[in-house]
Amino acid sequence: MQYIIRNRIDNEGKMYRVDIDFIPENLSLSAFFSQINLIYYPDFIIDIYSSSSTGYEYISLRMFSDIDWEDQLWIKSVMGRELCLGEIFLHHEFMGDNIISESLFDKILYDYSIKILDTYKEDNNLNNDYINWYQDENGKKNLHWKKDMIHSLSKLSQKIALEKK
Repeated sequence: MQYIIRNRIDNEGKMYRVDIDFIPENLSLSAFFSQINLIYYPDFIIDIYSSSSTGYEYISLRMFSDIDWEDQLWIKSVMGRELCLGEIFLHHEFMGDNIISESLFDKILYDYSIKILDTYKEDNNLNNDYINWYQDENGKKNLHWKKDMIHSLSKLSQKIALEKK
């Protein structure tokens, strides 16, 4: 599976988001990545590093280790097959479902997140939203989106290196 990560430009020439396109086309997988709010990316990456199932508005990701027999029956009814060891199940409320190998997903997420970090690392509005969300939701302080992205990406990089062995 090939993919292209790029900044989307509007009619006025201004960048409005980072997008990912797959070859062959996979609209539900593209939508999955773009659906995650930027302030959640550091936590999302840590969830993937930890091989934890997770979800955000309109999307969910289920690791094989978190799937019970009822989930397997449902996945089989939706996808035509069961989830296997080393795979994850991705659900997008409006665009559909995917099964993808965990190691491939990790690499795509890493590459996409590097582009996200590079594009938004100096965005003070994003950092302020991140700080406010964490203080409101979790009472955490002394946070910085860029620093947390770098930390989470270093963890994901370690996981990818172990998967290659």
